Amino acid sequence: LEWHPCPSSCVAPVSHKALQNMACVESSRSPATAAPSRRRQPRQLALVVALACAATCAVVGGPVFMPAGGPQASSTLGPRRALLGGVAGAVAAAGMGAPAMAFELYQDAGLGVAFKYPTGLQKAANNVYQYFLRDVLEPLESVGVRVIDSPRNSLQDIGDVNEVALKLLEDVVPKGAPKEILSAVSRTDSRGRRYDIIEFAYQWKFAPNIAKGLGRTRYQLHNKAIITIDRKRQFLLLACAEEDRWKNSDGILSVAVDTFTLL
Repeated sequence: LEWHPCPSSCVAPVSHKALQNMACVESSRSPATAAPSRRRQPRQLALVVALACAATCAVVGGPVFMPAGGPQASSTLGPRRALLGGVAGAVAAAGMGAPAMAFELYQDAGLGVAFKYPTGLQKAANNVYQYFLRDVLEPLESVGVRVIDSPRNSLQDIGDVNEVALKLLEDVVPKGAPKEILSAVSRTDSRGRRYDIIEFAYQWKFAPNIAKGLGRTRYQLHNKAIITIDRKRQFLLLACAEEDRWKNSDGILSVAVDTFTLL
């Protein structure tokens, strides 16, 4: 088997501006009955704005708007989804509904795969995966798909799910890195094809140039992979993120693994 870890690369953060438009609709009631509503409405709007600003500042640890030349490390500004989640939470607390997380569907008849992934990941060139998506702010957050020829007919030719998990970590995790298998399960589709789902974590170090930009040398990577073999081809989808990112987002990247299927 030939598997590869998520590559470690770093890009400069992209600033995001949030715009909120609020419109007040003039009451159709008589002036005598509409006056109290007009007095209450500014207070309600002010409460929503105050809650949103407070939640945003709590996430980033300071003012939302920063001057040019401010901190460049994404860890200083805080995760983008956590920022949006804080604002959404404040809006929800004020009685307004927050938008649900959106997903996009990827289908490739040539590769023979389909899966969903969170909106916001961007396609990027990669010399390991035929299709690779990454977060523009988080250097280790990605989803990759690799399809290669295989002499095997199915995963049964390797062994049970635990044997597949050991082989996967042997090939993916850097030698000498502390590692742990978190779970290893199998599922079967309607055509009887077996898929093994392996969740694992390991610790390793950044390349020197990346470590300098981030201000730290090591990371702990949370990984979730799905593997199958069909028609002499081996299919691998690997989603990964730093451990704290995976926990804070409730493992949202695992949607790619959970929805992965062969065409």
